[in-house]
Amino acid sequence: MKKTLIIGIVIVMFLASVGAVSAAPLVTNGGFETPIVNQPFYGWDYYQSGTSGLGWTVVWDGDPATYLYEGVTYNLPAIPYLELQTATAYGGSVQPAEGNQWAELDTDWDGPSGTIYHEPANVKISQDIVTQIGAQCHVSYVQRCRDLTDCQMKFDWTGAPSVVTTDSTTGWTQFDYDLEATQALTTISFTDIGTPNSYGSLIDNVKVDCTYTPPAIPEFPTMALPVALIVGLIGAVLFIKSTKEN
Repeated sequence: MKKTLIIGIVIVMFLASVGAVSAAPLVTNGGFETPIVNQPFYGWDYYQSGTSGLGWTVVWDGDPATYLYEGVTYNLPAIPYLELQTATAYGGSVQPAEGNQWAELDTDWDGPSGTIYHEPANVKISQDIVTQIGAQCHVSYVQRCRDLTDCQMKFDWTGAPSVVTTDSTTGWTQFDYDLEATQALTTISFTDIGTPNSYGSLIDNVKVDCTYTPPAIPEFPTMALPVALIVGLIGAVLFIKSTKEN
């Protein structure tokens, strides 16, 4: 009888957990803390898409293939770069929203010690995250301009309309969205759609948290109580039987 009752308790606990809601952070390197910028003089550096630890896929977006600067024609790099910055960039006029670093989405062609300026370098960054179809997801991030007012950024989520956000240089602004996962693999992306001139939108603290309640037919406690009663009844019968045999 004791074994039967233990089995009954386990079954009830399992049924109770079937409808439980689970949540976990899904974005990799949402704070842009890696790779670590090691440029104390400039306060920023650029990293090719695919760099270990970057976590984001980077593509050029709407940028011309060439750029004429001071009489010299430069070619758009074959592999796009994401620019990461720290609090020592711009003379300390910008501080991270969280952690130590953030990203700029109008990036750069030749790095902090380069010789060209204001090159068209808008990028889109994206990640594919595993989601349960029907999961309810909360997306948040912060955005601000670097030091110009022409800052526009487009946010995309698989299955949802694009959202364009505009911000100023006065500080970080947080944006929050509640969205549904419509596929098992959801792509989240951010694109700088302002003037491509290497001065653009800054982004930090990207987070995605999803909750999912799997469908249960019937749901707890609809079945948990009857099963518990049945198990208890079986235990009682076995108890009576064992008593008579003794």
